[in-house]
Amino acid sequence: MYKTAFGIAAGLMASAASAQVFDFGTPANTNVGPDETFTSGIYSVTASGYDASNADADLYVKNLGGDEIGLGLTADTSGQNEIYSGQNGGPGGYIQLDVSQLLGIASGATFSMDSTTLGEQWAVYGSNTDAAAGGTWVNGSLGLNDEGSHALGGWGTYQYYNFFSLGTNGQAFGNVLLSSFAVTPSVPEPATWAMMLLGFGAVGFAMRRNRKSKGLAQVA
Repeated sequence: MYKTAFGIAAGLMASAASAQVFDFGTPANTNVGPDETFTSGIYSVTASGYDASNADADLYVKNLGGDEIGLGLTADTSGQNEIYSGQNGGPGGYIQLDVSQLLGIASGATFSMDSTTLGEQWAVYGSNTDAAAGGTWVNGSLGLNDEGSHALGGWGTYQYYNFFSLGTNGQAFGNVLLSSFAVTPSVPEPATWAMMLLGFGAVGFAMRRNRKSKGLAQVA
């Protein structure tokens, strides 16, 4: 019984710590409007699109395979439906992720950008203001084909994260995709696991004692 209890607890802990990945490639090549909620199991995150003037802009789920998979914007002036910069790498459209429903139940998050093979740059800002550009810089890249996974900085501090394109090599127009997003569910505190194990142990003790009582009754 005790081995079973420890096995169950270990299984629950492993399950709780498994990353939950949100699919930003489905429905493929579709305008989903200015707001879209994505789910992974019991977890959800809402994406919103804005153009360079901070007005609502429709999100586009791009999936052309390779490094052309992720969330972009139909307002992209190049017609490629991506998160775009100004012509000189200045402010452009951006995507805001509302992570408020994940705070307290996820211990961290990771993301990756796509469509950066020509040296496109990007940056991420944390904010507690809905539908507003800017915020506090938490992640950035100098481009150069940076399509790896990054920890989302300042987790637990911000309700919103804004994803921007910074142009190509910091100068010319550029556009990128928000390719992936994943969260790590919070693992219960050690004291919680201890209480669970004590509970399992108490159940096992009661079952064992009950079996002994029944055995003595049958002998009598």
